[in-house]
Amino acid sequence: MKNQNSIPTDLNHKPIYALNDYGKIDGVYKNNSDVVGLSVGKAQWRKDSKDFEPSVKIWRRNKNCSISEQSEETTFTRAMDSAMLAIQVYAKVVKGKEFIDISDIHGENTIEKIEGVNYNYDTELKEYLNANKKDIENHIKFLKKVIEENEF
Repeated sequence: MKNQNSIPTDLNHKPIYALNDYGKIDGVYKNNSDVVGLSVGKAQWRKDSKDFEPSVKIWRRNKNCSISEQSEETTFTRAMDSAMLAIQVYAKVVKGKEFIDISDIHGENTIEKIEGVNYNYDTELKEYLNANKKDIENHIKFLKKVIEENEF
């Protein structure tokens, strides 16, 4: 039987690099996560094509320990933009910082607060981010270290 803490290698997404046993570091879900690992590999949407396109995949297991349909695959830039958005929102909500202008890379797209919707999760978001501040900041610091050490 395959290690339940490792990503599969026999499905449509073809992993090249993996961060296995991700559940040990999965934020508030640490040691109780449905995420087995993260990978970079050949995108599954390119399985019938000779063209190579890399993707980032979050591998999740369901209660039966099989790979969940909730597993997600996305492009490199979407994964990086998601991290950028999360860090910008964290800095604004917890530290009171203004959003850094992203127009250099994203043109007219900007980060905006959604107003006028029938819910208001501002308080809950702030409470969550503050309650998990140490873990979130550890992940941000590690991401910063990776960026700095690779001289981007």
